Amino acid sequence: MNMKRILVLLLAFAMIFALASCKKCKDHVDKDDDYLCDNCGENFDDGDENVEPEKTTIDVTFVLKLDNGEALEGVKITVSRGEKSYELVSGADGKATVALDPAAYAIDYDYDTLPEFCTPETFGVKIEEGKTSVDLVIVNNLPDGSIEKPFFISENETEITLAPGQEFYFNYRGSSVKTVTVNNSGITVGYNGEIYSAVDGVVEAPLSPEIGKMTVFSVKNVTDSEITTVMALVAKLGSYENPIEISGNGASATVNYETVVYFKWTADKTGTLTLTANSDRNNISITKVMENDVTVVSQTNGSLTETMEVTAGDVITIGVSALEAPEGQENQDIEISFTLNIS
Repeated sequence: MNMKRILVLLLAFAMIFALASCKKCKDHVDKDDDYLCDNCGENFDDGDENVEPEKTTIDVTFVLKLDNGEALEGVKITVSRGEKSYELVSGADGKATVALDPAAYAIDYDYDTLPEFCTPETFGVKIEEGKTSVDLVIVNNLPDGSIEKPFFISENETEITLAPGQEFYFNYRGSSVKTVTVNNSGITVGYNGEIYSAVDGVVEAPLSPEIGKMTVFSVKNVTDSEITTVMALVAKLGSYENPIEISGNGASATVNYETVVYFKWTADKTGTLTLTANSDRNNISITKVMENDVTVVSQTNGSLTETMEVTAGDVITIGVSALEAPEGQENQDIEISFTLNIS
């Protein structure tokens, strides 16, 4: 081997060794991947790619709007990630812009700035390259009489106006059985898959609410003319909301242990009211309302008599039900009668 070849080989080994080691320091590193030791500047490569790509902020526009596309002005939101948060307010066009790093963000709403009956549907968003706009849709739950957004109703009587062929949906907010009554032959009521039409000019449709479920029914104008009428929700006669009025000193009811029949009676003088029942299976409650809505209740619980002090003019509610039948007997309906006397 000639001398020139030997020199070339030695130079090559020297270069390789220079790249693989650093002679001027012990802690040779190359975190910035420039093939130079970060401590001494000698040629060095650790073989790892350590440099993170630079993150650049993105101008992101949040668009606040209703589900019908209408822009919402003045809505306050907070966009946050960890300790960083940005408070924004939407302008007349529903827009608010902020510079954000690519990342995932939580969105909080100032509900006092949202329209009544409106709720947001987006509470988080991931910002990434190319994402410069985010729609924040606010759902308008304001009742409009449609099947999706029925009117809430709890009043006993409601005046309604319907254009020809128009149909309104209602959500009855109650738990007791009611009958929808409309004194107009041009109206039909839809409930639970049934359509109720007028009989002798009166529409009656029974509602049977279930706990935890919406009780939705519809009222429709089936004529070619506008109709303004009164819709009434009538409780079943004998229910707590619509008790049977007693004009004499006694009454009777056919009941079983699962039902209660209510009566209303007014004391005609001051004294001791004595209620006398005809059956020891009775469970009769006597209730009077005093000043400040304080109630006084007496229960028979099978006793044939029960007493209560009353004052002339007191309105007494009497609830009649049956105790379970004795062992070995069926819980059949029974007739329970009672008398009322004041002494």
